[in-house]
Amino acid sequence: MIVVLPDCRRALTHVHHTKLNNYIASGPLDAFASVAEHAYRLPELSETVKQRVSKLDAMQLAPLMKTGMRDAAVERVVELYCGVRNWGDANFVATNLLMPLLASLNEQHIERIIQAPAKQGADLQGSRGFSEFLDKIRSEKVIAAGELDQLLRDNGLGHYIP
Repeated sequence: MIVVLPDCRRALTHVHHTKLNNYIASGPLDAFASVAEHAYRLPELSETVKQRVSKLDAMQLAPLMKTGMRDAAVERVVELYCGVRNWGDANFVATNLLMPLLASLNEQHIERIIQAPAKQGADLQGSRGFSEFLDKIRSEKVIAAGELDQLLRDNGLGHYIP
């Protein structure tokens, strides 16, 4: 409640911020989930949220997405997706983490994902999730079609161009 209500936040001192940061950093995951997105928007707490999210794996992060976590998770989700080593993980991350965040992805995130098979060895090619991701960003015009096609060509993924 303290994190969500502006009137409560104004009454907090440095000591309170320290206690909240400690709780965010090491408190129960379900409690963290309930405040993470709001806390991420507060300058006094955002770095602690980023650090906690950066330590979560895909299985830990998936339930948090259902609690409304979005902006706080984008960088970690992209990192996880770019690091998958098999189709099962690629499909799990795409379905449970990446697709719910599609509206939060920027052009740099998309470029990083498309470059991941060549640059990071991500096992995305051939996975159902990667095809669905590309179809979705194309249909929702998250990135211009010509730009997407060139990006795919430049990264040896021209066979994904319809």
